[in-house]
Amino acid sequence: SDPMGGGGDGMGGEGLGEMDSTLASRLRMQWWRDAVAEFYENDDEENGGSSSHEPSSAGFLSQTYSASRKHNPIVRELGRAINDAALTRRFLDRMIDAREHDLDVSQYDTMRDLVQYGEATSSSFLYLSLECCNVREERADAVASRIGASMGIITALRSLVYRANFGEIAIPADVMAKYDVSAEFLLNPPDRFNGAELSP
Repeated sequence: SDPMGGGGDGMGGEGLGEMDSTLASRLRMQWWRDAVAEFYENDDEENGGSSSHEPSSAGFLSQTYSASRKHNPIVRELGRAINDAALTRRFLDRMIDAREHDLDVSQYDTMRDLVQYGEATSSSFLYLSLECCNVREERADAVASRIGASMGIITALRSLVYRANFGEIAIPADVMAKYDVSAEFLLNPPDRFNGAELSP
């Protein structure tokens, strides 16, 4: 689930707050999906092609947000990079899709799932960074793939305490089962594990 989202544990006020936060996160993902689509569709139209982008269920909001996208400095710079470096669209789409899918995940089932998430997000970002540097070769992509997957694991470990505050577990279920670690231990650790033992 999105670290920017809220917690909540049911039908009460906190649960409604979580629903509102998740909806806001999904709208944010759609905002970026539409922004990316606009760049590539405009390029297709200029080259005499036709748009293949299907209208989204949130399409009625697209026009409302169109002006905000045009004035967003990050979007403007992304558009410049797409034009200058001919960035591969599937990497951008994959990052957005993975982030949206993560909104529904409170814990990954396997380490492979977590690695795939790191590949879809961090590795895709590194692939795009290489393209910005005009580096498009298999060996560089292989290195970026491994680094991105490692970044995903590191990010999960760093978010362990934060995500536990929202009832989420950053460590995959198969790893916890292998080392006999209970969910309760991570969500409500004993008082003796307060960090004091790790102090120098």
